[in-house]
This record gives sequence, C-alpha cells and structure tokens, in this order.
Amino acid sequence: GSAMGHPVGRSIAGYTAVSRVTGSGKRVLASCPDPTCDFHLRELRIRNKTLSRGLPVLEVDDDVYETPPDFVIGTIDKVAMMWSQTRAQRLFGIKERTRIAGTRPPALFIQDELHLITGPLGSLNGAIEMMLEELCQADGGRAPLMVASTATTRNYQAQIRALYGRSAQLVPPPGLDIGDSFFSVVDHHQPSRTYVGVCSSGGFTASSVQLAVLSTLAHFPPVLENRMVTQPGLTIDPYWTNVCFFSSRASLGSLTSLVESKMKSQLYLVRRASGARSGTIDGEGERQPQRWMRPPREITATSSENVSAVLADLSIPVGDPGCIDLCFATSMIEVGLDVSRLGLMTVIGQPKASSQYIQVTGRVGRSRGAPALVVDVLGTRTPRDRSHYEHFGSFHRRLYASVEGASVTPFTEPALERTAPTVAAILSQIFGDGATISEQVDSYWDRLTEVFVDRATRCGDARSVSIVRNQLGRLRRASKLVPHKPLVWSDWSRPADSFLVPFGNQLPPDRLIPAYWRVLTSTRSVDPDAVGFLHDPGIQAKAVPAEGDGGHDEEDFM
Repeated sequence: GSAMGHPVGRSIAGYTAVSRVTGSGKRVLASCPDPTCDFHLRELRIRNKTLSRGLPVLEVDDDVYETPPDFVIGTIDKVAMMWSQTRAQRLFGIKERTRIAGTRPPALFIQDELHLITGPLGSLNGAIEMMLEELCQADGGRAPLMVASTATTRNYQAQIRALYGRSAQLVPPPGLDIGDSFFSVVDHHQPSRTYVGVCSSGGFTASSVQLAVLSTLAHFPPVLENRMVTQPGLTIDPYWTNVCFFSSRASLGSLTSLVESKMKSQLYLVRRASGARSGTIDGEGERQPQRWMRPPREITATSSENVSAVLADLSIPVGDPGCIDLCFATSMIEVGLDVSRLGLMTVIGQPKASSQYIQVTGRVGRSRGAPALVVDVLGTRTPRDRSHYEHFGSFHRRLYASVEGASVTPFTEPALERTAPTVAAILSQIFGDGATISEQVDSYWDRLTEVFVDRATRCGDARSVSIVRNQLGRLRRASKLVPHKPLVWSDWSRPADSFLVPFGNQLPPDRLIPAYWRVLTSTRSVDPDAVGFLHDPGIQAKAVPAEGDGGHDEEDFM
C-alpha cells in the first residue's frame, strides 16, 4: 500500500540504482518504501558478493534485455522498434544468430482484448506476429501457444488466421443451452443490467438534453437514500458516481463547459420540480435542499489529470473524502477499468461499434450488490442515433448478436509497405551474416522470403503472395544500392548515415545515398503530417514534396 515513484529529496521513492549481478554498470531496482515490507530494499551477502533485493520486477528496457525475466508485459509498439534495439533478441534466447545455451524461447503468448486488434492496427500486427513466431522457432526453438481473450467476438476464426496463421478453438465452447455452457451459468435470481434510452425531440438542443439527464441522475440518489428500507448490504453507493462516456471529443468539450456553467442551476430546477431534497445531512439530521456537485474528473487522453489517480479515486465510496460525483471518460475506459462499486453510467451518443458499446457499458455493475443502470442519451439529429432508439428494445434483447466481425488484412499492399521493411530489418540484423547491410540481407534473404510467403499462403491467396514478392523485391533492390561504407542500420545520432528511416521523418538534407528502408516507430500513427502554408492569393507559390526523398521537381500552383 505504499506509494512509489514520487520525488523524495534527490531520489525517487521505491527506485534505486544498484550494481548488476553480472557484468558492470548499474540497474534500476524497484522496492517497497515501507521498511516492514518483505520487499523493502535490503542487501544479502552470498559467496563473497553483495546482492541487492527488492521487488522481483524489471521496468527499464536495458535491464529487461540484460536479464530476461520469466514473464514479460509489453506493447506491440515496443516490438516494432526492435530495429533500433536488437538486444531485445535476448528475450527469445538468441544472441549472435544462435540460441543461448540453456535458454528457451517464450512458450506462451497472451493477447488480451482481441476485439481491439482489428482495422489498421490488426493489419500491421499480423506481420509483427509472424516475426515473433519466427524468433521463437529459430535455431531449434518451438512455436509458442497463443491464447487470446475477449468478451465480444465474431468471425474470430478469420481474425486468428490473419493474425497468427493458425486455426482457433473457442473456450468455453457453446453448450446445448445458451444459459448453461458448463463453464458458465446464467443466474436468473440476480438483477441484470438495465438500459434506458433517452432521445428527446422538440426544441431542445442535444447539450441541454444531456445536461438535464446528468442533473436528474445526480439529484435522485440522495432522494432514494431517504426512502430506502434499511436492509443489510443495501446502499446507494453504486449510483452516487456517474461515469459519463463520450463517443467523441467534440461532445465531451461542449458538455464539459455546460456542466461548469449551468449544472448548479439545472439541479435547482430538478429539485423544484420533484419537491425532494438532495443535499448533505447537517448536524441536526436534516437534509439540505440541494446536492453540491464536485467538479467532474476526466479519464481521457487529453486530460491534464493523472489518469491513474482518477482510477484509484473511483474506488472511494460515498461519504469518504475524495468520492467522485461525476467522471467524464472516452474510449480509454473500454478496457482495464474494474471498479466493483460503480453501478451508474451515462452514454452520450451511440458508439460506432457494438463491441465498443458492450465493452464500455460492461465497466459498471460488476458486483452482486450493484446492478447496473445505463442511460443512453441519443441525438435526434443523428440518423444512426435515431435508428438505434427506434430499435432500442430489440437491439438490447439480442445485444451480442450485433457484434461486428473483425477486419484484418496484413498482406495488402498498404499494410506491407509499412510492415515488410520493419520485419525484414529486424530479422536481417539478428540472423544475417556479413560485414555490410547488403551482405546481411543477402545471407538471410531466402529464409526471409520463405517466412513471408508461407504466412501469406496460409492467411491469404495467390494475390497476397504476389504482393509479398513485389514488396520484398523492392526492399532487396534498395539494399543493393548500399555501398560498402558508410551506412549503418540505424543510429539516432547520425540520421544521414542510417539505412533505416522512420515513417514520417524527412531524409536529412545532407544525405547523398538514395538507399533506405522506411520502418515503424508506432503501429498507430504511421503517416507523416501534412504541413500547410497560407500565402497571399496574389503571389505565386511553390509546392515541394514533403518527404524530401522523392523527386525534386517543383510543381507550380495558384
């Protein structure tokens, strides 16, 4: 329960630089700041060596590569960056093209939230998963077992085949009765999640309807608390904190400003209309007229707040200092939010995908004592929202039947343009033999082609194989242009001498050699930004290719 990571004088609580067990230099050791904890920093004397002990966790890349742990948690972006950090091959038990004695490659890969690995991300991920499997099987290794989990899936066989090149087995399998699959049983004695649709027509704006719903949901929990029959375990706490999900940042921004300016007056109107008091209880046991709302907290990518702190504060029950009244959130809560006390959610606008709608609304009602209430506020001016409201009952009675199938196309030309150079660069550096880039590529090229063609055959068709061969041929021709010197694979301090150029980066102006491969630094944002210049309409302007690595002919335009 001790906090870590905050500054304490000139050090950081819970983190210390200690000597490595093998080799020279230092590593970062995590430990519990509490002196009574078993994982507090301590030193042991073993065989004339002083060893520092704390938490058995490695958090710095260099430490992970130096002493590979038994269990690794990482992102696909970190794997895609292996072209600049080939020491990561030690995680697969490989060093200098051979397997390290006494080591084994990873035996199990776990992919959580499989429904998110789709679209552009899934298409880029497919080739990277192929590379990971090749690293595991190299030099006598074995292919790992793949386990993927998700609460929403459809067409999973095709998705698994495109990502991993394998057939899939669904666990738990469907049973004879939809309510009893042996692994799970529907409990009909417990109240289920309740969905309420609100779509107000008339002269109301979308923001005013949303504010009215939030104010009503904020007013009535204290009112219901006054009228509740006292029973063990019965509490209004699950409905005190309203998690408000926005499917777009535009609606989030407009409602945020409206809540700050008009929430208090709207609560007053609701109190006058209902005639019930919703404030705090004073010393005489009398409830004040109106509930006081704390400023809303945010779980968004653009929030200035510490998201981890907001997630922790969501667990604070009503009556304790710091309890959250209203929490605004975007797709960041789609996965990972597991607070059992939450039972109330407002959805502003129907999400584009049914799987996202199911995942988001599944964040509330996670305990037996808090059956969820989900209020879906839909807009009358949005055709999709109107259609959803018109079929609200039938849609929610067959909620999982509306889940969309995943689209993963790793062997299309746009996907391979981004992934093939990255995969080829990583594998050629690790397994290639030679003093130059061209020699390393040549020595591994036959095996690299075999890996790509085999996966394209399993996941695609003859056209996929043709696209693979075309892309690989282009890469090999570029590698042939590399002279004996001075290019290196990658060097952040010498971009003009690096053969690998990240997507979105311009070629250095002093670069004279046309040979290069474009590689990924992220699997999410891989295209360069467009830069715009505003000119006087009466002046003729010139447009130069933004990349700087194509033709140098300028194009006139007005």
